[in-house]
Amino acid sequence: VLLPSCGKYVDYDVIKKHLLYHNFDPFNRDELSLEQLEEYNNKPEIKEKTILFKKEIEEWKKKDK
Repeated sequence: VLLPSCGKYVDYDVIKKHLLYHNFDPFNRDELSLEQLEEYNNKPEIKEKTILFKKEIEEWKKKDK
């Protein structure tokens, strides 16, 4: 998922666990909740950006073989 305030991608399970104990972005300490994270990542433009990012990762993996 994409963190709204810092623009970094993180594993959903990792950030979910972090947000169980802390209410902030681990990179810049801006306030963040699971609800905010899910709302942000459900926006169509963010979904599209994430899909493109995943495709880039897959292409990179194929090149590396």
